[in-house]
Amino acid sequence: MDGLMNKQKRNIQFRGKRIEDNKWIYGYLASNDFINNINEIAVPSEEVYTETIGQFTEVYDINGTPIFEGDIVETFTISLAYRQIGNYPPPNIEVEEYEIERSVNVVEFSYGSFNINGYPIMFEDMMTEEDEEYDIKFDPDRKEFEEMWEDNSYNICDKYPYLTWSYFKKPHVIGNIFDNPELLE
Repeated sequence: MDGLMNKQKRNIQFRGKRIEDNKWIYGYLASNDFINNINEIAVPSEEVYTETIGQFTEVYDINGTPIFEGDIVETFTISLAYRQIGNYPPPNIEVEEYEIERSVNVVEFSYGSFNINGYPIMFEDMMTEEDEEYDIKFDPDRKEFEEMWEDNSYNICDKYPYLTWSYFKKPHVIGNIFDNPELLE
């Protein structure tokens, strides 16, 4: 019984575009209407366009923006290929080539979880400070990326001036499918 009492409270919230003025509102879903929860004061429900309703994923992007179903997010992956430059003992390696790939996708709910391009959203917010320290000290890709960034190898800074290592760990909300469908083109 104690295990059930200690569970973290979930923040189940929705958003939708209000029919009255086409503005986004946030709250709890009741049928096709919203019950607005600003300051926990009950207000009359408001009608929204059904197709715009999206649930909060309980994950925040790189800038602390809540991610909702239907958001368009950009994600980055880095691939580093190393080559050996000397004999044993390591680390006698250097980056031979690299590739930074930017993807733009819609957050969807499928197969029982919120997904970006078919992959579940990662809960990086749950990392402890110790995990973050470990990541900084022992992730060779992070170290290599930061060195390439500092000397602007391969013009990384010019191509992605806002990019930091954190962008490889968390998505970045750049719009949503209702207001910015052109971002998917």
